[in-house]
Amino acid sequence: MLERLPWFKMSPADYLLDTMHLTQGQHGAYLLLILHYFWNGSLPTDRNKLYQLACAVDLEQREDVDMVLARYFREENGIWRHNRIERELEGIKLLRRKQSEAGKASVIARQGSNPSGNGEDKPADLSPVVERLPLIGGKEYEVRQSLVDELVPIYPAVDVPATIREMRGWCLGNPGKLKTKAGIKRFITGWLAKEQAEYVERKSGDKPKICCTCKKVITGGWTRTSDGDKCDPCWNAA
Repeated sequence: MLERLPWFKMSPADYLLDTMHLTQGQHGAYLLLILHYFWNGSLPTDRNKLYQLACAVDLEQREDVDMVLARYFREENGIWRHNRIERELEGIKLLRRKQSEAGKASVIARQGSNPSGNGEDKPADLSPVVERLPLIGGKEYEVRQSLVDELVPIYPAVDVPATIREMRGWCLGNPGKLKTKAGIKRFITGWLAKEQAEYVERKSGDKPKICCTCKKVITGGWTRTSDGDKCDPCWNAA
């Protein structure tokens, strides 16, 4: 049985075009029957009950009900049916079924269900927690060993566990700059990438430049050529 509806869709244009010939009393009877139809999902065939639903207390009002029933409704298996309302109710059932399916799908997605749709839950990450990073809203993001294992080969010059512990210290000292759960991984990888780049820069800066011509360490000015780096004396002599 359809859940009772506190509202329903009604087209004033369609209604008026289909009822321009009705009297005021017939409009009242028709509208009351429509309201009860949507509320209950159907109308009973018992005339006395129909008269009561339409508030028809005298002969003229009951004749209005009879006219409306004959014009707009059909009797089927002990109940009165209305084609337009039946289509509307069916549409509401379909909409609610889709909303229910969408809601269930959303719950499954939030719970981390396997997206392959084979009905198997995605196994929870049970690897040890390396560190917890504070998030906006008072919650914390658990950085697990499985994530650290993925990051180590990507940033080989960085002590990943130690750097993540530095991140926690930064978060505790900068509560106004905390990240969301959606943005915390980008924060982690961005920090590690910066550390990696600084290491490469330091390493490159510590290595002495050798002149490709005289093979001596360049201690002054130099110029990069297609053959390699040249000190100023060799460059000027060329």
